[in-house]
Amino acid sequence: MLLKLSTLSHLWKRGLGIVTAGAMVISMLPSLSLPVSAAATTKPSLLKAGSVPVSKENFTRNEPFARGTAGCERFRIPALITLQNGDLLATADARYGVVDGSDAPDGGGLDSIASVSSDGGKTWYYSFPFYFPDSDGYPGNRTKTNATTIIDPGVVEGPDGTIYCIADVNPTGVTTLGDFKYPGAGTGYVDVNGTLRLALTSDYSKSNNRPDDANTSYEYYVGDFDEEGFAPVLNMEDGTPSAYGVDEWYNLYSVENGEYKDTLRQVQVKQESADKDEPDVMVQQNVFYADSALHVYRTGYIMSVESKDHGRTWDNPQILNTQIKKEGETALLVSPGKGTTISNGDITIGFYKTEGGEQASMVYSTDNGSTWQRTENIPATEDYTCSSEDEIVELEDGTLRMFFRRGGYRNPVGTLAYADIVKQPDGTYEMGAPKASPASHQTGCNLSAISYSKKIDGKQVILVACPSGVRANGVIHTLLVNDDAEHSMELINTFKIPEGQGGYASFVYSSLTELEDGSLGLLWEPNHYAIRFSKFDISDVISNRNIEGTTTKINLESGDTFSKVYTYEGNITQAPDNQVVSIGKENTHFAMYDHTSDVASSLDSFSSEANLSLLPSDAEFTFTGSGTTWTIKNKSKKLYLTNDNSAEAFFSTTAANMTVTPTAGQNTFRICKENGERYVIFHATNMTFNTSTTYEGGSSYELVLLEKQDRVSETDTIPGYRQVSSITSGKKYLIASLQDNKAIILYPTNGTAAQTKLLNPAVSVNNPTLTFTGLGEGYTTAIIDGVRYQIHVTEEYGEADSGCSHSAVIKNALPASCEDEGYSGDKICSLCGGLVESGEEIPSLGGHKWDEGTITKEVSRTEDGVKVYTCQNDAFHKKTEIIYSSAFSLLADACEESEVLIENLDMYESVGAVILQTAYDSAQKALSGKNASRAEMYRLENLLRTAKNALKPKTVETLKEELTQAVTAAQKDAASQGGVSADIWNTFQDALQKASAPVPDDATEEDIWTLLKNLNQALKDLNDAKEMLVAEALATAKNNLAAAVSQAKGIYAKGQGNYTPETWNAFAAAYNAAANPPANADASALKTLLDNLTRAQGNLKQTAPVPQPEPITKKGDILPYKGVDYKVLDVKKLTVSAAKCQNKKAASVTIPATVKINGKSYKVIQIDTNAFKNCTKLKQITIGTNVASIGKNAFQGCKKLGKVTLKGTKLKNIKSGAFKKTSSKMTVKAPKKLKKSQRTALLKKMKKAGMSKKAKIK
Repeated sequence: MLLKLSTLSHLWKRGLGIVTAGAMVISMLPSLSLPVSAAATTKPSLLKAGSVPVSKENFTRNEPFARGTAGCERFRIPALITLQNGDLLATADARYGVVDGSDAPDGGGLDSIASVSSDGGKTWYYSFPFYFPDSDGYPGNRTKTNATTIIDPGVVEGPDGTIYCIADVNPTGVTTLGDFKYPGAGTGYVDVNGTLRLALTSDYSKSNNRPDDANTSYEYYVGDFDEEGFAPVLNMEDGTPSAYGVDEWYNLYSVENGEYKDTLRQVQVKQESADKDEPDVMVQQNVFYADSALHVYRTGYIMSVESKDHGRTWDNPQILNTQIKKEGETALLVSPGKGTTISNGDITIGFYKTEGGEQASMVYSTDNGSTWQRTENIPATEDYTCSSEDEIVELEDGTLRMFFRRGGYRNPVGTLAYADIVKQPDGTYEMGAPKASPASHQTGCNLSAISYSKKIDGKQVILVACPSGVRANGVIHTLLVNDDAEHSMELINTFKIPEGQGGYASFVYSSLTELEDGSLGLLWEPNHYAIRFSKFDISDVISNRNIEGTTTKINLESGDTFSKVYTYEGNITQAPDNQVVSIGKENTHFAMYDHTSDVASSLDSFSSEANLSLLPSDAEFTFTGSGTTWTIKNKSKKLYLTNDNSAEAFFSTTAANMTVTPTAGQNTFRICKENGERYVIFHATNMTFNTSTTYEGGSSYELVLLEKQDRVSETDTIPGYRQVSSITSGKKYLIASLQDNKAIILYPTNGTAAQTKLLNPAVSVNNPTLTFTGLGEGYTTAIIDGVRYQIHVTEEYGEADSGCSHSAVIKNALPASCEDEGYSGDKICSLCGGLVESGEEIPSLGGHKWDEGTITKEVSRTEDGVKVYTCQNDAFHKKTEIIYSSAFSLLADACEESEVLIENLDMYESVGAVILQTAYDSAQKALSGKNASRAEMYRLENLLRTAKNALKPKTVETLKEELTQAVTAAQKDAASQGGVSADIWNTFQDALQKASAPVPDDATEEDIWTLLKNLNQALKDLNDAKEMLVAEALATAKNNLAAAVSQAKGIYAKGQGNYTPETWNAFAAAYNAAANPPANADASALKTLLDNLTRAQGNLKQTAPVPQPEPITKKGDILPYKGVDYKVLDVKKLTVSAAKCQNKKAASVTIPATVKINGKSYKVIQIDTNAFKNCTKLKQITIGTNVASIGKNAFQGCKKLGKVTLKGTKLKNIKSGAFKKTSSKMTVKAPKKLKKSQRTALLKKMKKAGMSKKAKIK
């Protein structure tokens, strides 16, 4: 069976021990108690309203909002986003809660908390975007409160990486919760001389009166904020300053002589249960507090705060009422959860109003958060009368799809509804009518929606997390967007949140995000006062489809099987170790059907359409034990049957003993808890598996166990399964109730309907299924159809024999991965087979280590680019970043708009000019590289815009002075035209003349700059032309010198030779200087080098030759020549003989007609005795025209000599043995002019001299 460690949360890390959703109804669970740092349990000490930044001491483990975080015991309303840099940011309400109760009401003393994680959710550092210290905890009860309410934060990251946290900020005692003061109609602002101003009153009793232009209840208004973040409080009557002022958080100050003093204090409101003798805590007054000197109108205020450092600090609080709230509206509320920045760079987030019925709308910014607008509401229809909390996803064509809640918190399950929003040509957004999706949810609870980064079957994937029961049974729906005009959707899978199943409040609000590695993060409420964080592999959430490039982790026990239902193609690019796991494929299965209604004793209670994601094998339970005591485990879901507290929570992740009693003679069994209570029954009235506290008898208690058979036979109870009368420990069985030749089986999912499935053996479905069966302990990897499977097969080992000497081997080891811990492995004795020592957890690799990324598609103004990052720990891990064309175009436009300024930077003061030039250069680099992130491109665009706005033109006086200096400098170049063209020279003279004229008194900065710019440009053109002439002259000089050096190189390379030292040294010096001219040599210097070389080369002189004595040749002198020694026979007759062969290895030798000796030609007239004797390598000899005789034994022993070539006819005398022991296949080639008779006579002489009798002459 499948053991998905990645799917099920590691409960032991959360400090929950064994108490889980399967053990009791989740709403009964205590709030999570998790490890937090010591400092993290202390409430912030801020004594005036503001934000609280992240601190390294304030962190939690595994959960962003562990119980006790920041001294708060209750948290609600989760939001979770993945930032562009990969961090996770979570926000929630810090609800201090009713003392000694589990309640966390929607009003009174609430603040907004945030927490950020850079390690995938293992460590979280919290902050408070909004913190109002007017109260300590929950100051009151449901009918009375004396505190502000900061509630329902929504969070969105803008295109430049700025994070906006937007919340409902309510003055003391105001909120939409019953028995509190409901927000009044209007914005709280009045028009003062055409500007909307926040109205203030000194009479708290009048703060319920709606302020308007004619209302006299409000004596004051807030003026403009200065650069320090302070604003004066002005008198409504005449606009004069009062004695008050505020900061950006609306903390109240006394103002004396323009100085803001924080002397206005009030007592912090205590909890009702607080010790009355405790000393009062004094906090700074704020216009949102009832006890302050001044008060805002008692309505709701939409306030945003920003973070520009990935959620570490928060600032720039802004009230958005005047931008997005209508005057007639009472409560306009943020839709808690996440907003989204869409591909065109617009920032969007959901809202809803309550006046006249709840209706949802969208708030958006088209200018990177500078201003905000709001769409019309979703129109109410007969089917959809209400719309409220919502989340938005972007479809591929830019359409925005808003999924929304549509009812009160106890509303039943219904259709998941949505409305599409389309951007219009004028830049506004038009809200569409509500529509039904193919999915369902509990209509009275929030939901969370994302667009997943990868497609399935070529279609966009939308994931929606929501309850599938009344605030219970959390699921994640997978919807595919069709390519039709309506962008209709197809529901392909519904994943049940493993720990979010149970009764009411087992799964409430949630927020879903995709992590940078493609896994999913879910922040969700397991009750109405706590928040949990869970991570899921996408392959678990969408188990019935293949998503290429993803990883599925499989943990199996040896002998168990994991099945995956999808369209199997069988493309195995990496096969697993066949000693560890085997791969199989099944095509058909018995049809299984969901329970959909309660029709008593009728199979009509089940759907008429088979659920193709259900497999009978996934419902098999392994029984382990003996007698009547058993543990019953479903390894597919890693759940135990425990039936501990509720029929809605049969299953737990923690084992418990069950009593299983066979019924004599009936082949049935009764199953209950070990203590004999809480029986598992089949309740025919509802046609579901249910529970009964005690045994009362009857068929509903008798259950059937069906064992899978190796092959189908006629004796099977249902084909492939046979009813058993006894249980074998370690075997697997279906737990069933037989009805009309069909089996109603217990399925391992909590909830009476969810745990009841119909199996119809008469119907088979074509359901291609990939199976992995564990064969033996080990870890292996397979890649099939683009999906990687990491398979860990384990085996259980008994206790080691104490008498064994033990030879340990490592078993069950698992390598650590980027995100998951590994296991060192158990030491198992190879002799006795027992466990010697258990292994230890290996820390994960600490997250993905991404490389710098590779551009796989370049961005342009019209098309998005794609950048793919590869993990350096594991190359299979990839993440894809979209390089948005909208951001690219924005930056490109900003650069183009800056070009005129760049061309005229000298008109502006130097500091600003340098900043703009630097920003422009950085932007151009990003554009040319085409790989900058959206945040980086927005940042650079903002830098350009800021730098442009900060430019300050130089004064008239400064420009006049610069013009005078420029004229003086230009006059130095006015003396000579210097060979440049007339056009350039005349333009320069004209500009110089105009710049030299007196500047009129009424000349503007632009007038003077034009004169200065024209002069500088003309002077530049003149200098450029002159430099071009110089460059051309330099190029010519270089070419001429190079040619001369090349021509002289041959002389220099031969060396001095017969040249005189004086002329040679001069030439060598000139050559070396010309061949290595200085790098900065100008044309004149190069010409000098050329002249020196030419002159020195022409002056070269050779030394006079020294007469040499004429050599004397004597008779008997030996001359080596081409391997043969020649001996002088007669000096006067100039004759020599071939005396001796020096090269004994020569294969061919030629005796020439003549040889040169001391400049004179000597005739070779004979071959001496023994001249070539025993030259055993000699194969042929050529004898010159002047040879007349061959001496005795001249060629004796030349056993390979087979060819003699005669060039002349003078050979007459051949001494004895001359050709003795030469080749038997001798051939003699004679000149054609040698007569036949002469040939015969010559051959006869050669044979007489030892030549073979078979020799021939040609």
